[in-house]
Amino acid sequence: MICKKKKTGKLFNFCCFSVGVVANKNKKDKRELGIIGEEIGLLFQLADDFLDVNSSKKILGKQIKKDDKKGKSTLINLIGLKKAYNYADNLKKKILRKLKKHGKKAEDLNNTIEFILKRKY
Repeated sequence: MICKKKKTGKLFNFCCFSVGVVANKNKKDKRELGIIGEEIGLLFQLADDFLDVNSSKKILGKQIKKDDKKGKSTLINLIGLKKAYNYADNLKKKILRKLKKHGKKAEDLNNTIEFILKRKY
């Protein structure tokens, strides 16, 4: 599946890419970190879309079902909630596999990625 880089993907790309810059990594490593960032951004956006469909205004603290009201196309609209969640879960696993090579250094990021799909707000 090809997804356009939007604000969330670009933000996470920068966050992960910049770690590579600060750590003085080579071009390939910085690029890989940026791609991981984009994938994290997509995962975060998917989680946000799930909350928009499944949560309540009281729990979320903001309007829900905004995407439907705006006629916004989401993965959920295109393939359904269950398939979209399976896609997101597989994306999460893919990201975590990529981070394994960083070992303990990536522990906080691993915990954050685990949290993204579980979040309720």
